Amino acid sequence: MLIPEGPQALTSEWLTQALRQTGTIKNAVVSSFQTQAIGAEGEGITGQTARVKLVYDSDETAAPHTLIAKFHAADSKIRDAFNSFRAYENEFRFYQKVAIQVETPTPRCYYADFHESGLTVLLLEDLAPARSVGGNINPSQVELAIRQIAKLHAFWWEHPQSDDILGKENMSVIKGVWNHLQNQVQNNWQSFPELTRDNLPQEMIGISQRIVNNWIAIADQLLYHSPRTFIHGDFTPDNFFFATVEGGVPFALIDWQLFKRGRSAYDIGMLLGGLPTEQRRQTEQDLLKMYHQILVENRVEGYTFEQCFDDYRLTQLDAFARLVFVMHAPLPGEDLDRYRATDHKFREVELPRRCAAILDLDAEKLIPK
Repeated sequence: MLIPEGPQALTSEWLTQALRQTGTIKNAVVSSFQTQAIGAEGEGITGQTARVKLVYDSDETAAPHTLIAKFHAADSKIRDAFNSFRAYENEFRFYQKVAIQVETPTPRCYYADFHESGLTVLLLEDLAPARSVGGNINPSQVELAIRQIAKLHAFWWEHPQSDDILGKENMSVIKGVWNHLQNQVQNNWQSFPELTRDNLPQEMIGISQRIVNNWIAIADQLLYHSPRTFIHGDFTPDNFFFATVEGGVPFALIDWQLFKRGRSAYDIGMLLGGLPTEQRRQTEQDLLKMYHQILVENRVEGYTFEQCFDDYRLTQLDAFARLVFVMHAPLPGEDLDRYRATDHKFREVELPRRCAAILDLDAEKLIPK
């Protein structure tokens, strides 16, 4: 089957064939459907997403009446960039080979396809009326999310099948990608202090420069050195769905494009370091100890709490470098409303929180010499 270019290229015939291939429907035919863009005209940073409402010619109990269709980015340059990081392929592999083996709640995948060019399509369960809480996550929801990801980490800890699932890493290719990222973040740094002058603490300027100059070494320690497991890679509240008063699943984790191997505490650091500073300060030690205990109870050996804590601290440095990488002044022709919303989130919410975490945790002491 050809992979559609996006929601606008879907047809009733294609949807019928895709859902039949996986046994989602047996005899029914998709007679009509409607699509509704999700997000800013359905186009996120990495791809296109739409809710699809389906009408069948006959009733089947298991047939979904709505689903979420997720595609590659429409812009070929953006698609090529994310494809070079294997973002589309890794999400495809997660749903094909990992989601069915673990208890971590994720949307059911009705159909998936990927081409090495970066073309990709996922037909996923619509989790509504559950929804993302975004930045309004409460302490009990944080704990629930950590308990769930800990089970995935423990299950795949140094797992012998990980190479079969994601493929063996070509370190020469990886080195080339990271050299590009390093150059880009160093270029961005030239304007970063001025761009963030009201939000970057003075004591962070020197530390920031060292983080930027050593991003490759920081990422190398977190992603390519044992002990490793499968990690979500973007374990933040935007990707958590919780039940609402209308119902829905108690918890589900979405958006696996940054799925990869790495140190397990990376996911925990991405979550806790982005929380409101006082909430993080009050809860991080207890949550980290709870997380580490779950690993131990699930037969993870040789990973001390001290090592877990250092990996958690190191993650704050990586998260800061990623902010330098993505933040920028408005580009010619860029949608200013969309830019302002994203810039506000990065500059006025996440940046102060990540800086506070780095300073509170003395994380700069872990920057490679």
